[in-house]
Amino acid sequence: MTEPTDRTRTFVIASEAKQPSAVRAVLSCFVAALLAMTRSGVGRGMTAFSAAVLAFPAAAQGPPHFTLEHRMQMRCSAAFAIVAGEQQRGVATALAYPPLAERGREYFARTGARLMDDLQLSREQVEASMRTETESLQKAAAEAPDREEYIAALMEPCLSALEASGL
Repeated sequence: MTEPTDRTRTFVIASEAKQPSAVRAVLSCFVAALLAMTRSGVGRGMTAFSAAVLAFPAAAQGPPHFTLEHRMQMRCSAAFAIVAGEQQRGVATALAYPPLAERGREYFARTGARLMDDLQLSREQVEASMRTETESLQKAAAEAPDREEYIAALMEPCLSALEASGL
Protein backbone atom coordinates (compact mmCIF):
# COMPACT_ATOMS: atom_id res chain seq x y z
CA MET A 1 0.00 0.00 0.00
CA THR A 2 1.14 3.52 -0.63
CA GLU A 3 1.05 6.45 1.74
CA PRO A 4 -1.57 9.11 1.02
CA THR A 5 -0.19 12.00 -0.93
CA ASP A 6 -0.21 15.62 0.16
CA ARG A 7 -2.88 16.17 -2.48
CA THR A 8 -5.13 13.54 -0.82
CA ARG A 9 -4.59 15.05 2.62
CA THR A 10 -5.36 18.54 1.26
CA PHE A 11 -8.62 17.29 -0.29
CA VAL A 12 -9.69 15.63 2.95
CA ILE A 13 -8.91 18.71 5.05
CA ALA A 14 -10.70 21.00 2.57
CA SER A 15 -13.73 18.70 2.53
CA GLU A 16 -13.88 18.61 6.31
CA ALA A 17 -13.75 22.40 6.58
CA LYS A 18 -16.93 22.80 4.51
CA GLN A 19 -19.04 20.35 6.54
CA PRO A 20 -21.12 20.68 9.73
CA SER A 21 -19.43 19.39 12.87
CA ALA A 22 -21.26 16.02 12.84
CA VAL A 23 -20.10 15.38 9.28
CA ARG A 24 -16.57 16.47 10.18
CA ALA A 25 -16.57 13.91 12.99
CA VAL A 26 -17.63 11.14 10.58
CA LEU A 27 -15.05 12.25 8.06
CA SER A 28 -12.39 12.23 10.76
CA CYS A 29 -13.28 8.62 11.60
CA PHE A 30 -13.14 7.64 7.95
CA VAL A 31 -9.88 9.47 7.38
CA ALA A 32 -8.30 7.77 10.40
CA ALA A 33 -9.40 4.39 9.06
CA LEU A 34 -8.18 5.21 5.56
CA LEU A 35 -4.79 6.24 6.87
CA ALA A 36 -4.59 3.08 8.98
CA MET A 37 -5.42 0.96 5.93
CA THR A 38 -2.73 2.61 3.82
CA ARG A 39 -0.10 2.26 6.54
CA SER A 40 -0.72 -1.26 7.79
CA GLY A 41 -2.69 -3.16 5.22
CA VAL A 42 -6.39 -3.59 4.68
CA GLY A 43 -7.05 -6.11 7.49
CA ARG A 44 -5.82 -3.87 10.29
CA GLY A 45 -7.32 -0.84 8.59
CA MET A 46 -10.75 -2.44 8.51
CA THR A 47 -10.46 -3.15 12.23
CA ALA A 48 -9.60 0.50 12.80
CA PHE A 49 -12.44 1.52 10.50
CA SER A 50 -14.94 -0.65 12.41
CA ALA A 51 -13.72 0.71 15.73
CA ALA A 52 -13.99 4.28 14.45
CA VAL A 53 -17.56 3.77 13.26
CA LEU A 54 -18.60 2.08 16.53
CA ALA A 55 -16.94 4.83 18.56
CA PHE A 56 -18.74 7.57 16.62
CA PRO A 57 -21.09 9.27 19.10
CA ALA A 58 -24.78 8.64 18.54
CA ALA A 59 -25.54 12.30 19.25
CA ALA A 60 -23.66 13.33 16.13
CA GLN A 61 -25.81 11.06 13.96
CA GLY A 62 -28.61 13.59 13.76
CA PRO A 63 -31.92 13.97 15.55
CA PRO A 64 -33.87 10.82 16.36
CA HIS A 65 -36.86 9.92 14.19
CA PHE A 66 -39.67 9.38 16.67
CA THR A 67 -42.84 7.57 15.70
CA LEU A 68 -46.22 9.01 16.62
CA GLU A 69 -46.40 6.53 19.49
CA HIS A 70 -42.97 7.60 20.78
CA ARG A 71 -44.03 11.25 20.65
CA MET A 72 -47.24 10.51 22.55
CA GLN A 73 -45.34 8.59 25.22
CA MET A 74 -42.80 11.41 25.59
CA ARG A 75 -45.61 13.98 25.78
CA CYS A 76 -47.43 11.99 28.47
CA SER A 77 -44.19 11.41 30.38
CA ALA A 78 -43.58 15.15 30.37
CA ALA A 79 -47.17 15.86 31.43
CA PHE A 80 -46.87 13.38 34.30
CA ALA A 81 -43.61 14.99 35.41
CA ILE A 82 -45.16 18.46 35.39
CA VAL A 83 -48.30 17.40 37.27
CA ALA A 84 -46.35 15.25 39.75
CA GLY A 85 -44.14 18.25 40.52
CA GLU A 86 -47.19 20.42 41.07
CA GLN A 87 -48.75 17.72 43.27
CA GLN A 88 -45.60 17.68 45.37
CA ARG A 89 -45.86 21.47 45.77
CA GLY A 90 -49.53 21.18 46.75
CA VAL A 91 -51.04 22.93 43.70
CA ALA A 92 -54.80 22.41 44.06
CA THR A 93 -55.54 21.74 40.37
CA ALA A 94 -52.79 19.09 40.22
CA LEU A 95 -54.09 17.40 43.36
CA ALA A 96 -57.35 16.69 41.49
CA TYR A 97 -55.46 14.06 39.42
CA PRO A 98 -54.48 10.63 40.72
CA PRO A 99 -51.09 10.63 42.49
CA LEU A 100 -48.39 10.53 39.81
CA ALA A 101 -45.15 10.48 41.79
CA GLU A 102 -44.63 6.70 41.46
CA ARG A 103 -46.74 5.66 38.48
CA GLY A 104 -45.79 8.72 36.45
CA ARG A 105 -42.10 8.19 37.21
CA GLU A 106 -42.34 4.53 36.15
CA TYR A 107 -44.13 5.51 32.93
CA PHE A 108 -41.40 8.07 32.30
CA ALA A 109 -38.66 5.47 32.93
CA ARG A 110 -40.28 2.85 30.69
CA THR A 111 -40.73 5.40 27.93
CA GLY A 112 -37.05 6.29 28.14
CA ALA A 113 -36.03 2.62 28.06
CA ARG A 114 -38.28 2.00 25.08
CA LEU A 115 -36.79 4.94 23.18
CA MET A 116 -33.30 3.63 23.88
CA ASP A 117 -34.27 0.13 22.70
CA ASP A 118 -36.40 1.06 19.69
CA LEU A 119 -34.21 3.82 18.31
CA GLN A 120 -30.80 2.85 19.69
CA LEU A 121 -30.53 6.17 21.51
CA SER A 122 -28.07 6.94 24.25
CA ARG A 123 -29.23 7.88 27.73
CA GLU A 124 -28.10 11.45 27.01
CA GLN A 125 -30.20 11.63 23.84
CA VAL A 126 -33.27 10.35 25.67
CA GLU A 127 -32.74 12.80 28.54
CA ALA A 128 -32.35 15.69 26.09
CA SER A 129 -35.49 14.68 24.18
CA MET A 130 -37.55 14.33 27.35
CA ARG A 131 -36.24 17.64 28.71
CA THR A 132 -37.12 19.37 25.44
CA GLU A 133 -40.63 17.90 25.50
CA THR A 134 -41.17 18.94 29.13
CA GLU A 135 -39.94 22.48 28.47
CA SER A 136 -42.16 22.69 25.39
CA LEU A 137 -45.23 21.66 27.39
CA GLN A 138 -44.41 24.06 30.20
CA LYS A 139 -44.08 26.92 27.73
CA ALA A 140 -47.29 26.00 25.91
CA ALA A 141 -49.18 25.74 29.20
CA ALA A 142 -47.87 29.12 30.34
CA GLU A 143 -48.90 30.72 27.03
CA ALA A 144 -52.34 29.05 26.90
CA PRO A 145 -55.33 31.32 27.57
CA ASP A 146 -56.43 28.89 30.31
CA ARG A 147 -53.51 26.91 31.73
CA GLU A 148 -55.68 24.48 33.74
CA GLU A 149 -57.82 23.71 30.70
CA TYR A 150 -54.69 23.11 28.62
CA ILE A 151 -53.29 20.67 31.23
CA ALA A 152 -56.67 18.92 31.55
CA ALA A 153 -56.87 18.39 27.78
CA LEU A 154 -53.35 17.01 27.85
CA MET A 155 -53.92 14.77 30.84
CA GLU A 156 -57.13 13.09 29.64
CA PRO A 157 -55.52 10.86 26.96
CA CYS A 158 -52.37 10.50 29.05
CA LEU A 159 -54.25 9.11 32.03
CA SER A 160 -55.92 6.63 29.68
CA ALA A 161 -52.49 5.62 28.38
CA LEU A 162 -51.24 5.26 31.96
CA GLU A 163 -54.16 2.96 32.81
CA ALA A 164 -53.65 0.96 29.62
CA SER A 165 -49.98 0.49 30.49
CA GLY A 166 -50.93 -1.48 33.58
CA LEU A 167 -48.89 0.68 35.93
